[in-house]
Amino acid sequence: MKHLYKILTLFLLAAVAIPAVGYAQSDTIIVRNITDTTVCDSYEWHGTEYTVSGEYEYSATVDDTTYVDSLYLTVNHPAHSSTTIDTCESYTWTDGNGQTYTTSGDYTYSHQDANGCTQVDTLHLTINHVSEGIDEQVACESFKWIDDSTYTSSTTTPTFTLTNAAGCDSVVTLRL
Repeated sequence: MKHLYKILTLFLLAAVAIPAVGYAQSDTIIVRNITDTTVCDSYEWHGTEYTVSGEYEYSATVDDTTYVDSLYLTVNHPAHSSTTIDTCESYTWTDGNGQTYTTSGDYTYSHQDANGCTQVDTLHLTINHVSEGIDEQVACESFKWIDDSTYTSSTTTPTFTLTNAAGCDSVVTLRL
């Protein structure tokens, strides 16, 4: 409603030749363009880039006639997110593009936000890997292993899972 009030005020002032605030009494005011727009990030108008929502006015005077353009601008700024993940073997980016990654790296996902602006989300991903090892032992009669079991004959079947330095599984196989 305030846009309409300002527009009507400028038209009335121009029509009855009453000067508007900031204009000389002898000036004639002609409203040329009224722009009401919503944009993403920035808007260029009369050679100036605007990045903040607001009401703007541009005027030019030629031969005692002032030409006024008005801009009612809403600037939407999309939120950009950055996520850092440190995980084992693979990661599915459910908040992003839904892809499953098995390699460390930086990944981006561009999409439209609720205002129709392009939002870019970034995933900083570190993939660590499971480690495997063999615990080779020699015993004469019996051997008690890390799984708390006692083995009395040669075997290569028992495994035990620990956590490696990267926080991933470390699978150890007994070779007795």
